[in-house]
Amino acid sequence: ERLKEYSPEDRDEVLRILESSFPGRVQERLLMNWEEANSMFDSGLIYFGSHTAGHVMLDQVDKKKVHMELVSSKNSLKNMLGIDSPIFAYPNGRTTDTAVSVLKELNYTAAVTTQRGYVRGDTPLFGIPRIGIHDDGSSTIPLFLARLTSDVF
Repeated sequence: ERLKEYSPEDRDEVLRILESSFPGRVQERLLMNWEEANSMFDSGLIYFGSHTAGHVMLDQVDKKKVHMELVSSKNSLKNMLGIDSPIFAYPNGRTTDTAVSVLKELNYTAAVTTQRGYVRGDTPLFGIPRIGIHDDGSSTIPLFLARLTSDVF
């Protein structure tokens, strides 16, 4: 979490130092590959939205970099999954007015944050809250239902 506050260049340097200090200990694969994403998408149960090309913190880069990240992410989804997703998820929930402006320029229609909450009539389309289902909050049906209703009661 502390590294997220570093500039992208400083963060990359710290990671390079850690990788060289602990050879063979860094995971090469952290998420999923395109074959797995295609399989999930083809199931009809999963839909993918855009999230930048390199998971950059949008509040740490200039408008040109924001634009490049969003275009690249949108193009990857189109090329690899055949979709033109109008939805965006801010990396780490971090955004700026510039990022929202670029999203609108690129014809995105909405964006989700990492802020916990529900969509209401006055929820801004480029600031949609979510209910996270990670951290074992969805490992059983009762836990999942408790997670969904915890703000209601």
